[in-house]
Amino acid sequence: MKKYRGHNAFSLRQHKERAGHGLFVDLEHTLLGDGNRAAISKLVQRNVPASTSHILPTMGRDSEIFAEIIADEAYKLGLPRPQILSNSQPDDATRERKGVVIVAATLGSGQSFQDASRDLRKPFENLPRTYFAGVSKHSLAEYQRTLLKDLEHNNKEHKHIFCVVDAMTLPHENQYSTWTKELEFWRKVKVDLSMGAAKQKVLGFIDRRIRVLSRDIVGDDFFLPNTSDQRLQLRPSFAFWEGDYKGEKIKQGDVFATIASILEGRRKPSKTGQASPLAQSPFHMNVLSSENFTRFNDGIIQACLLRAAFPHELSYAHASTANHSAKISHLILKMLEHHADSQGEAILEFLVALATRQMTLATVDLQRVASYPKNKLPLLLSTILPYTLGENPNASPDGAKLEKPA
Repeated sequence: MKKYRGHNAFSLRQHKERAGHGLFVDLEHTLLGDGNRAAISKLVQRNVPASTSHILPTMGRDSEIFAEIIADEAYKLGLPRPQILSNSQPDDATRERKGVVIVAATLGSGQSFQDASRDLRKPFENLPRTYFAGVSKHSLAEYQRTLLKDLEHNNKEHKHIFCVVDAMTLPHENQYSTWTKELEFWRKVKVDLSMGAAKQKVLGFIDRRIRVLSRDIVGDDFFLPNTSDQRLQLRPSFAFWEGDYKGEKIKQGDVFATIASILEGRRKPSKTGQASPLAQSPFHMNVLSSENFTRFNDGIIQACLLRAAFPHELSYAHASTANHSAKISHLILKMLEHHADSQGEAILEFLVALATRQMTLATVDLQRVASYPKNKLPLLLSTILPYTLGENPNASPDGAKLEKPA
């Protein structure tokens, strides 16, 4: 993160084929920046064969730039500069084929490498092949081991080479549904408000947030603001970062990527084979301890935990997690009481997490939260509060008769 934070490198992009957002890593001012050539150069020296005659970038402008950098670094070593092939015509070589480097700026599922492997099977046969990735986003995912074996396989010839400059640990499929659920929630609240005495200030806030959630989410729009409409910011001494970051332009995406990576690491088995603290099975459920929300009292870190955790990791409605449910409800009540102070800066995040069922508490604790006096709250909080208990807070109870006006 020391290389990637402070460069506005992280954004949330909507998936084209399914609901949810993926965490996108922009490499322009990070890996592909002039100050990071040394790491690429070292890998080229160690892993690119002297026989390399061609380089094939996978789809995307970043991969094309990355391919040019690798070609330049090979040339600096005194080797002939490899020919850059077109992704659309990978077999269109104008010089003798001796070896190829397949380049991907960012490696997600590995599908781009597998596609390239098939495309090159005939023109390059068993010639040396190097798979060169800039950033691997799912370095601990189980499928990565299978992918590595598939790419290195070369019949009875020497194995192909696979190398990565930077490895991150983000959830596979790198899909987060919480922002989509939030968008649906605000649309519902807007409809409900239009049926009653809607307040323009609340509707204005909702409209602005809907616009943010309807496009790629960047900068400091990852999380809901505090009740003074100020963005959530990271304070000094973040436990997971080394060094001083006071002079860096830290964005919310930097903090979210860090927390998402930490949680994903806790879902995977350790190197010693011990069970992971957040591992799940059909017979056993692990949840995120409520202590995390009290230990990390920065609103932005609390928001990251709420957004990066899976819903089942925030499910405290079961009898076995009653103590966690009670602690979190107590924390939320304190945040409602101190909504105007730093202690309650993430209160909107907590209420929306409850309203969208990203986090679930025991019914008795939800009732405690929902019954907080509305007259002590700003209009936005008092509007959201009833939704923590049910999707239709203004609906009449089952079987109740509505009185007709005289």
